[in-house]
Amino acid sequence: MPRLIVIDGPKAGESYSLEPENYLGVNGVELEFSYSGDINKPLAMVVRGRDGFELVSLAESEEVLVNGEAVMRARVNHGDMIAIADAVLIFDTDESEDSHSMPPVGATSTNLQKIDTPPSGAWTSVSLTSLEQVEHTPSDLILQTGDFNRGTESHIEYRIKPTEDASGVPQLLSNAERDLATLLKIANTVANALDLPALLRRILDIIFEVLPVDRGAILLFEKKRRKLKTMASKSRVGEDRVLVSKTIAKEVLRKREAILSLDAMSDTRFSTHSSVHEQNIRAAMCAPLLRKDKIMGLIHVDSYTQPKAFSRSDLALLTGIAQQASIAIENSRLYREVGERERYKYEISLATTIQRELLPRRLPSSKKISVYGKMVPAKEVGGDYFDFIDHETGRSVYICVGDVSGKGVPAGLIMVMARSYLRPLTLLSTSPRRVLSQTNRFIHADTRREMFMSAILLHWDDETEKMVYSGAGHEYFIHYKSHQRKAEVIRAGGIALGLLKESENFFQDTTLDWNPGDALVLYTDGLIEACTSVGEPFGIDRLLKTVVEHGEKQAKELLEGIVGTVRSFIGNRPQKDDMSVVTVKLHDSLRLSGS
Repeated sequence: MPRLIVIDGPKAGESYSLEPENYLGVNGVELEFSYSGDINKPLAMVVRGRDGFELVSLAESEEVLVNGEAVMRARVNHGDMIAIADAVLIFDTDESEDSHSMPPVGATSTNLQKIDTPPSGAWTSVSLTSLEQVEHTPSDLILQTGDFNRGTESHIEYRIKPTEDASGVPQLLSNAERDLATLLKIANTVANALDLPALLRRILDIIFEVLPVDRGAILLFEKKRRKLKTMASKSRVGEDRVLVSKTIAKEVLRKREAILSLDAMSDTRFSTHSSVHEQNIRAAMCAPLLRKDKIMGLIHVDSYTQPKAFSRSDLALLTGIAQQASIAIENSRLYREVGERERYKYEISLATTIQRELLPRRLPSSKKISVYGKMVPAKEVGGDYFDFIDHETGRSVYICVGDVSGKGVPAGLIMVMARSYLRPLTLLSTSPRRVLSQTNRFIHADTRREMFMSAILLHWDDETEKMVYSGAGHEYFIHYKSHQRKAEVIRAGGIALGLLKESENFFQDTTLDWNPGDALVLYTDGLIEACTSVGEPFGIDRLLKTVVEHGEKQAKELLEGIVGTVRSFIGNRPQKDDMSVVTVKLHDSLRLSGS
């Protein structure tokens, strides 16, 4: 019966029998399976066709992977790995199973058992489409698996269940002196090994020294793409490619057991598998790299010189090597993660410092308006930007607020770029529209298409007593009208910077109609999207109410009143985004020309 078996994710170990039409999706964060499509968020279909089953993606690109590759439609074969949402599933058609079955494993001191009547030729070998040679180390190698109650048993002659005790291997070894010496050598090798590629190569070297293997490979799981990758391989004749049995690898994943196959060439079932015959595969062993109920990968070795090249003692030794190697791999990964985390913290700290240093250090010196600004940063570097640019000793002032898409260091760098463009361009024109148009050309030319920045740019002139603004997709700002004691939302208009090469027609200069005592509040979306612990956002309505409450105050006090209200609203919940606010106040004593 064709089925899907979950080997990674919250539902690891579950299996689903397949009908002609099957649906996969998510409910919240958990995998869902259905025959009727009544799923909260369907992501893929598995449908039966004339020649077998096909997977059809219903999601955005890169959300559904088959053997590590993003697909929209693909045929799935026995043993293929499907990654969807937070789960990895194996497609199982039972095509390699037959009437032979493994008797229950007895309670022996060695955990080693021989199948009573193994078939001729002990394993099926097919090159894994999800395996590839790499020269780098994945960032996270752990893939969790569940407990499976079915498997491909008929090709296995010996098996060992690894234990969490990595101090040695199962007893009853025929080469105890050799095995002890080997494990001591492995222990010395892995004791302080933090360079993972070098460690894996050394483990293979030791295996080749003590076991009659012709080829070997160590494969680790890459969690990002949900696929096995060959991290180290070796051959006595210097071949680069090492063939790995898909069936054996699957069995190791399912049962978490080291397994031994004695003879592949004599099995008539391999008449269609030219790769087995081309490489003269005679015998093979495969052991899981298992640590704290997590499978990190596999060690696979084979022989092409003679059948029955390996013994039960060899399998036990390989198991012991794998157990010790698992600890070293985990330590290396943790060390690397700590190093990367510390380096990331340093880079974030440096980027945050640079970002803060680029914020305006002094307020505009205009005699007719007062301006105040503040950014309340989240833990990560954001793309928030505000600036005050004085010209002609304070008579002419540019005020800008912007927000780069996304967050983190890339967003912070775009913010820095935008600042470097805006400041010199404001020297050349008193038109916010022209400044934004020129800035857009530079950002479009120098950044990736998925990076863009919304902004609003205002220009105040003490002599003409006019405030002119132009928007670049920043949506709204707030105008507080002192005489009416009310606040209203003004749409900024325009298009975000960096989206189009030529966008001058989208920008427009607009003269603001305001009066003495009025105030403007410019902000980024981190302010109105700040949420309570139950996910309720602060919202525009609360912001308008807060502006009215503090609108008669001066620019600094108005800003502090807004920020204080937002902080009280969200309580102890950490910020997800930067909050930037700029307030502008028209002095009460001013009487505008012509008013």
